[in-house]
Amino acid sequence: MKRLIFLSILVMVLFTSCVIINVNPFGSVRMSSQKSKVSKNSVLHILLSGEIVMYSSIDGSFAFLGSQSESAHDLILKIRSAKDDKRITAIILQPQGLNAGYTTLNEIKAALTDFKDSGKKIYGYIDMGSNQDMYLLSVADELYMNPSASAGFIFSGVGSNIVFMKDLLDKIGVEAHVIRAGEYKSAGEPFTRTEMSTEMRENFTEIISDLYEQLLSDFAEGYELEIDRFRYLFEDREKYFINLTESISIGVIDELMFFDMMLYKLGINERQLVRHTQYAPMKIKQQRNNIAVVYMSGNIVSGGGSFSSSDTITSREYVKIFDEIIANDNIKAVVIRVNSGGGSALESEIIHAKISQLKERKPVVVSLGGTAASGGYYIISGADYIFADPYTITGSIGVFSMLFDVGGAAEKLGLNFEAIGHGKFFNAGSPFVPFNSEIAEALQLSTEDTYLEFKFRVANGRKIDLDDVEKIAQGQVWSASKALQHNLVDEIGLIDNAINKAIEMSQIGTHSLLYYPTKRSFMSSFMAGFNVSDYFLFGNRSLPLQKETEYFLNLIDDVLVHPVQMRSEMIMLNEAF
Repeated sequence: MKRLIFLSILVMVLFTSCVIINVNPFGSVRMSSQKSKVSKNSVLHILLSGEIVMYSSIDGSFAFLGSQSESAHDLILKIRSAKDDKRITAIILQPQGLNAGYTTLNEIKAALTDFKDSGKKIYGYIDMGSNQDMYLLSVADELYMNPSASAGFIFSGVGSNIVFMKDLLDKIGVEAHVIRAGEYKSAGEPFTRTEMSTEMRENFTEIISDLYEQLLSDFAEGYELEIDRFRYLFEDREKYFINLTESISIGVIDELMFFDMMLYKLGINERQLVRHTQYAPMKIKQQRNNIAVVYMSGNIVSGGGSFSSSDTITSREYVKIFDEIIANDNIKAVVIRVNSGGGSALESEIIHAKISQLKERKPVVVSLGGTAASGGYYIISGADYIFADPYTITGSIGVFSMLFDVGGAAEKLGLNFEAIGHGKFFNAGSPFVPFNSEIAEALQLSTEDTYLEFKFRVANGRKIDLDDVEKIAQGQVWSASKALQHNLVDEIGLIDNAINKAIEMSQIGTHSLLYYPTKRSFMSSFMAGFNVSDYFLFGNRSLPLQKETEYFLNLIDDVLVHPVQMRSEMIMLNEAF
């Protein structure tokens, strides 16, 4: 307790000092909460790097605590404001090393396209770019690149690496036992196999092929070139990265020059540049009629959730949000943006029930993000209308459970366990108890019950015959186009399409948008006991294998609390490609 108090005081002193002297504790002298003065003929400079989440309840005015980028939601609000801001004449878009899903990039691209359609120009610049960087830059009117031989861009392709750890578990004396309902339910395979099962490989291959063709099509459309040109660049080019005059000859880059020379050519003085992190969007007048936009992202787990609400979904947090929306008569409809590979079956059911209750009072429209699979699909399967982004991965209607046996590891460490108790299952689920086939059979029955409930929820919500649900269930995961064919979604579109649908269904005219979870200040969140590391890590690129490691550790932790899981392995694919 004394150590906790000391650390709390230390963080408060550090925070106060940073505000007073305007210094980032991690070495930067930048403070994002200071807004630049925007004068006539200003140019909004959007400089993006690192991980960009779709939404975070972290107050952007405190983004200086280790953050490299704002959320896509905050950036989009600024782009839309800049479109109507007469002081802003153009945008310079400069991404480098983006770590964002294509569904998130699509939302940013839509806002940039809207800006460009207003008659204002977008100029793109790249030093070294990836798939994601070049995907976003396809919206630019003119695209410039660093002329150095060490500059360029890399078209890497689409794919994923799945880490299988059975051999490692065997070496340390840990056994994992997976009980599943659904032939294609593969979320537990990394613990029990050394390679993909035939079903997992088949499902992954189909998904990756669909995503790859979508990516080629979007590149071709964005750069107004033949799709075969990009197929060649992805599959048959000789050099690792594309640079120098080759980048111009293939029709992607317009000119090679350093950044300051580009500014000179465009007639832009550096004093005209306004960094997007220091640009304050114009305030929008609040209307009487409102549409609630609720962002749900991360694993579905028990507990109170994290401060940022960008990595976990809990019933405790979202039941409270939906109850608030139900009680607010000025909210006429709800749009739910979900990006989740699922998690706890029980938590998913509680959230599903609350959304069903919400639907009885107001129209509920859903916008699917990068992954809305297993529990991530379960919770919204009863919505009035569902949109999927072209890059959405969804479905995975299946259930699994896991039992861990660490007896071998305990023996190697010289640990012995004894248990005393009454009841057939008093010690079930404990990793220190040897595998018991009777417990596994009982857990199989519970898993099958949950799977049946899952299929019923989808059948009722999507108005599909139960037998037809079984054909598209079994843990199979679908691309957006396949999900549309199977009636798991109603339309391909972005979040703006979902908002427009909600407006149509609620039959309202002038309106305002209310976003949930609501933004919270540093101080109020600190007093509420949030995890400080959320601030330090938010917006930064994850270390190699960090997400994979976090996924497995979180899965193990969740299974010990809620053994029956609606979780899809495909969330790792979406983040990886």
